[in-house]
Order: sequence, then structure tokens, then C-alpha cells
Amino acid sequence: MSDHDPGSQDELYAELLERAQILVELDAPQIEAWTSGVFVALDDDEAALGFVAHTARTVSPVSAAVLAALAYLADGEVAHAARTATDRMASVAPEPVAAL
Repeated sequence: MSDHDPGSQDELYAELLERAQILVELDAPQIEAWTSGVFVALDDDEAALGFVAHTARTVSPVSAAVLAALAYLADGEVAHAARTATDRMASVAPEPVAAL
């Protein structure tokens, strides 16, 4: 379980999503590399699932790219949650989802 309080986790998720704005300028390998770095900031599956949920609530091409990359790179419950959210985002931002 993460040792961060919920408020600081929400701040972390918001900061990561804000920094993800660059993803719309990157190609698929660069998106994958950026997203791999996100796992360093998320110290466990609970935090990763929280980030997936936070990102899924923000419907945009950036959040779609983040979710698609997480679905591709993660495993287990995190990958499943990200895939489910990516499927819902595909109609909003098909290009980032298709790129991965």
C-alpha cells in the first residue's frame, strides 16, 4: 500500500497528467519511453490504478495516449484497467490509441 495520503496522490496524478501534455508531440516509441518513466513515480499497483482512474476521468487526446501506453506496458490489474479505459477513449482520441 502506498504511504502517500490521498491528497498528495491526487496532486501527483494531476502533475503527471499535466506533464503528459508533451505526448501529443511524440511518436509511439517516445510515448512508451515517457510512460515507462511514470512507473518510477507510482510506487505500487494501488498508485498505478489510482493514476489510471484519474486519467480516465480526464477525457482528452493526452489522457487517451497515456492510457493506451499504460495498457501496453503494464501487466495484471493495472493493464486491465488501462485497457478498459482506453477502449472508452478510442472514440475521443483514435490517433493516440491507434499509435500504440
